[in-house]
Amino acid sequence: MTQYTYQPNPLGTPPEPTPRRGMPLWAKILIGFGVMTVILIILACAGLMWFGKVSPDLMAVPGSQMRSQDKQTIRDLHLLNPGEEIKFFYSDGVFAVEEGMYFFTNERIIVYSEETDPAQPLTAISYREILDLSAEFNDGFFDDSIIWIETEDDMIPFPVSSEGGADKRFFKMLEDTWEVNRN
Repeated sequence: MTQYTYQPNPLGTPPEPTPRRGMPLWAKILIGFGVMTVILIILACAGLMWFGKVSPDLMAVPGSQMRSQDKQTIRDLHLLNPGEEIKFFYSDGVFAVEEGMYFFTNERIIVYSEETDPAQPLTAISYREILDLSAEFNDGFFDDSIIWIETEDDMIPFPVSSEGGADKRFFKMLEDTWEVNRN
């Protein structure tokens, strides 16, 4: 026989369970990563919403549909003569329209690009100076179409977004405006 004998609990109740020490370390780490991931996703979404609000539109728009802050920037830079009306507008700026904006009015074409020449970003071409207009249309999302302005002294290119076919509308309206105003 064995020297130990079974003795039931004298009170007839089961023995007390040993107390748990808390959550295991792996669970704490997993929860921490989950919380950090949720915070990063919220911050990324907020950043994208802010960037979308402050950055220029991605497509060319008729002058009547321009954002008010873009119109104000053009006024602040004194790019319009009295009585001039913007017909079509496009900006390829990432953070601000001042980085690059291209538009035409009832009087002339404005090419404003800090990237091309930071000291002299403005090129204004009256319709009488233009010998020919041409375009290289691009249907890709990431590549803009290029409109070429031929003058007696130069060939001046500028981009126009192809999104939604706005480049073709921009060019057609530019050609029509040039035809009416070139003489």
